[in-house]
Amino acid sequence: MKNKAFLLWGAAAAAAFFVSCATTIPVTVSHSPKMDTNGIERMVVLPFTGQGSRQQIAGELTGIFKDKIGGTGTFQILLVDAGAVDAVFTGEVTKYMVKDSSRQVEREKEDGRIVKVTVYDREVELDFTSRMVRERDGTVIGERRISCTGTDSGKDKRADLEPGFDLGREAAQHTLKDFHTEIVPWTSTEDLTLDVDVVIREITPSLMNRNIQVLERGENAALLDTEKQFQASGEVGDDSYVSLGHMLG
Repeated sequence: MKNKAFLLWGAAAAAAFFVSCATTIPVTVSHSPKMDTNGIERMVVLPFTGQGSRQQIAGELTGIFKDKIGGTGTFQILLVDAGAVDAVFTGEVTKYMVKDSSRQVEREKEDGRIVKVTVYDREVELDFTSRMVRERDGTVIGERRISCTGTDSGKDKRADLEPGFDLGREAAQHTLKDFHTEIVPWTSTEDLTLDVDVVIREITPSLMNRNIQVLERGENAALLDTEKQFQASGEVGDDSYVSLGHMLG
């Protein structure tokens, strides 16, 4: 009985501490991909297309998407003539424009004089589409139209500006940094703020009940690690459901 009273008091004290000092806890959040890629394992990435000066950057985009898709570890990227596949991924560069400009800026010389000098800027505008198609029935699983911009500025010489092709590639890579979230499930860690009423109404009674059950089973009656008791382990899916399974028993 003495141990039971001690455990009950400890649980209540721990709950009171969390209510007053910390009501925000980290939880694992599960997200579904934007595209329905269920059943897709074997995929071919066809070369992106582009007219004229767009051809070079189109080839670069093909490589970027191959790396992004293959890097998920979920899909097997096959050659075009490798046989049966589950899906085809391709796209087209619709805009690739390099614009150079110059402007006057003021700079301070070593002797303290302020002079005007000419500096050069470069901007690259890149638009492209991407599409994933299910091979068996031609269903478009996902289609995107993407616009991105790359810049280099403030160079003393036009020749010092980064090549337009490199700016376009870097802009595309930055824009597609989270592409994996569109084709495979992924998780993130986010802070969940617990309402005080939830702690008092649900977590505290559960913690007390669990300690009583430990005593009744005749198991080790040492005070349970309260930190572990209050570590939330669960998922928040598309339905915004939070599971605090091992906390609420």
